[in-house]
Parts: sequence; structure tokens; C-alpha cells
Amino acid sequence: MSASSPLPLSTHEQESRILIEHLTDWCRNRGNRILILEAGCGREWSLAGLPCSYHLTGLDLDPEALRIRVEISKDLDAAIHGDLRNAKLPSHGFDLIYCAYVLEHIEGTQIVLRNFLDWVRPGGAIVIKIPDGNCAYGLLTRMTPHWFHVLYYRWLRGDKTAGKPGYHPYPTVYEDVISYNGMLRFAEQAGLRLGGAWATRVETRPGVGGWLIRTVLTVVDFLSRGRFPSDHCTLTFLMFAPANDMGR
Repeated sequence: MSASSPLPLSTHEQESRILIEHLTDWCRNRGNRILILEAGCGREWSLAGLPCSYHLTGLDLDPEALRIRVEISKDLDAAIHGDLRNAKLPSHGFDLIYCAYVLEHIEGTQIVLRNFLDWVRPGGAIVIKIPDGNCAYGLLTRMTPHWFHVLYYRWLRGDKTAGKPGYHPYPTVYEDVISYNGMLRFAEQAGLRLGGAWATRVETRPGVGGWLIRTVLTVVDFLSRGRFPSDHCTLTFLMFAPANDMGR
């Protein structure tokens, strides 16, 4: 990627709205009620605005995050405690698989992606959100230890629960696929149709902490001659499985 992302840039709020807009017609064509797997469901569901009826299954490895989701958020129809790499879910069992900010924490990402291909129904959708490993933000995340990430969220972003059971940040791995080109290769090799891809702007809070982060990202962008751009931090991909599973 160049010094500025070749993808449309949006805020986190805009990105969620754009994604729902792209899924609207697809949802209406899938029937009265679609089956959704939130792969790595964490503590909250961010696609509540989908214009259709759905059954939402959440799967997560963190038992405390899953407990919070079940007992406090109470927006799951089914909850599964398990690992995305070896969870036993039905083949072609879901119309939509939604995975946000999870894959960068997993060793063996390709195993998870192959599972997604097995679990999604023909003509179904896969939504993947990842921090871009090849931007300035991603480079700093990869180069700094986990304890630093916890301090960043606690002291610069004011999140006092950061690092506690059930709460981010989790240790990061960042395998090669966790990037713009990596996800495009996955989609092409799997025969998925790319329905859309977006980059999300870096959003920092007012004050000294936000200014410091913006400055560091700009310096990384400059010193890398644009190899690690500072204009975005995360990527969203909307992919559609073939209408039938021939060749898979």
C-alpha cells in the first residue's frame, strides 16, 4: 500500500453504516431469517442494524468475554465456548460469518479461514475486519510487547478495564494474511467474490496522548517513505461465497 490507502477511507461509524448498506439487498434475498456466526464474538455485536431477521451464534475462546456477552449484552441466540481453529460447527451452516479484530490474535490463521469456507453456505457472506499489519499503526503494534498495549489503552485511552479478564487488548500475532494483500490473496485462492473493501481512519482522542500517537504514526510513515502509511489503521473486507460449492 502507498503512503495513502488505495481504499476508501471512513470513520468507524461510517464503516459500520457502509457495511450494512452493502449487506441490505443480500439479506433480503437470503430468506426470512438468516443464520449468523460471530466468530470471536467478544462483548458486543456491531451489526445490530441489519435490515432482516437473524439467528446470532457467538463463538469465543475467552470464557469471561462470553459470560459478559451472555449475561449483560444478552444479544446472542446461542453461545459457544471454543477455539476457531478446532470448533466443530456444521458445514454450510451459516449465511453470514462475521469476524472483527480476532484473526490478528491467532496462530494458524489459515486454519480459521479454511473453517470459514467450510462453515459458510453457498452464496453466503464473510465479513472480516483486521488491523492492517502493513500500516504505521500495525507496525507499531507488531514491534511493541503486550504489556505496552495494555498501558496504552489504560493510560492514553483511559480504558481502566484494559487487559483484565474478558477485556482487550489480547496478545497479537499478525501472520502474513493480516494485511490488504494477504486478504486479497485469500479471497482469490478461495474463489470468493469481493463485495467491498474499506480502510478506517486512525481516530485518536483529544489531548497529549492523542497528539503523541498521531506524531509517532506520522514519523513512521515519513521514515518508511510511505511503506507504512499513517492514514488508516484497520481494514474491512466483505466477501461472498460462490452460489454453489463446486471447485471448493
